[in-house]
Amino acid sequence: MKKSDKSLLNALEEYGYPLFSSETINPNLVLSELVERKDPRLLEGFSVVLAHVIAKPESQFNLAIATENLKNISDRKLIRALYRLSCELFRLYGLEFPSLKFKDMAYDKQLADGLLKGEPLHLENITMDSQRVKQTFLRYVVQNKEHLSRREEERLELKEEFRKEYLLSLLLTPRQKELFNKRLKTEPFTKTEREYFSRVVKKKLQALADPDLHRLAQKALSM
Repeated sequence: MKKSDKSLLNALEEYGYPLFSSETINPNLVLSELVERKDPRLLEGFSVVLAHVIAKPESQFNLAIATENLKNISDRKLIRALYRLSCELFRLYGLEFPSLKFKDMAYDKQLADGLLKGEPLHLENITMDSQRVKQTFLRYVVQNKEHLSRREEERLELKEEFRKEYLLSLLLTPRQKELFNKRLKTEPFTKTEREYFSRVVKKKLQALADPDLHRLAQKALSM
């Protein structure tokens, strides 16, 4: 593997599309190199890299600069086509980024239809499998979007929610958690649910809420 290849792969990992294994490279250069390689697998990740690049409010992405990095005219056309494809993926999955709003996104009806219908995508002299493009984007961006441009308070809220669910799972069964949440939302119980909550769940919650027990638990944990 050439040194430049290794640098590109490291940069791809940093920008959300790990192929093998991070030195920081200007994101415009990363996107330009992706286009120059014309490697189908790398090109499938163009939208992934772009999504991670523009996720930060201080994003350095500039399509004009990325295009100028390319000497070949066909490569310049290709990077613009890949940018339009990325915008259609962002629309398709309802993603917005601090540095790129819907009103600023390029639109390409042919690419949009191709993604929706699962048809081959023709970008200049490159043909891409729309299903593979969507699967790659789903895996590295949509299903991983908590690592993208979520505001800090939203990230903290999500973390707190997971923490609460984890701790409750240590004390309550899934059915007991369901009744606990139902009570918090003041939703009505059936007769059976009410009896079970009173007989089992309520006692666990009373023990959990007891200040003396809480103090002893804290003491035991600190020893």
